[in-house]
Amino acid sequence: MSVKHPGGPPNPRPKPKPRPKRSIDFGNELSEGMSFDNNMIKIRSRELEYKLKQEKSQRKEFFVQSIKKGMMNRDIVRAYKVSGLTYQNQFTINIWIRYYRDKIKKGEL
Repeated sequence: MSVKHPGGPPNPRPKPKPRPKRSIDFGNELSEGMSFDNNMIKIRSRELEYKLKQEKSQRKEFFVQSIKKGMMNRDIVRAYKVSGLTYQNQFTINIWIRYYRDKIKKGEL
């Protein structure tokens, strides 16, 4: 025996109301052009490069100790973020982890 549930098919989802089109007035901003200074990017990247070179031995020691302790990659990333060393992004940290794991595996460290 089949039991029929009360009510019919569910109501279809109501269609969203179309939004009114707005015209955006940029004024003279587009005609003037952007004032963008590439020198600021160069200065920042030079400062970062210098800072990373300064911390190279500390970073090496950090990764070697962490790997030899048997820490997993995600734990090393978390520890690196709070270590006070310069943090770029997770991708570069994973590359360093892979690099130092390989060096340890080969017996160079």
